[in-house]
Amino acid sequence: MQRHWPVVEAYFRRGAVCWLGTRAIVTCVLFFGALPVRLTAFAAFEMVLLSIGISVLETFRQRETVLLGDLSIHPLELGSIFAAPAVLGELVLWLAGSAVA
Repeated sequence: MQRHWPVVEAYFRRGAVCWLGTRAIVTCVLFFGALPVRLTAFAAFEMVLLSIGISVLETFRQRETVLLGDLSIHPLELGSIFAAPAVLGELVLWLAGSAVA
């Protein structure tokens, strides 16, 4: 099946915005709660899953499931599109944190 690159790009961008917002909110909550901000593999995995969940909820909120079905975009493919910016962002944070320490 041919990929609809403008649609993939739009959902990739939505995934990046949702990851950035999720990471910012969780970091602020941890900071104001006087808890340590962890940069472990498990914390990164949690952030990726939370970001994917928020991105999927945003897609349902926008009522775009019929559009995705018409474009033959499988839900697992959509999940991987949402996961890509979150994984890349967490990898960059982990590399930056290991370079500082």
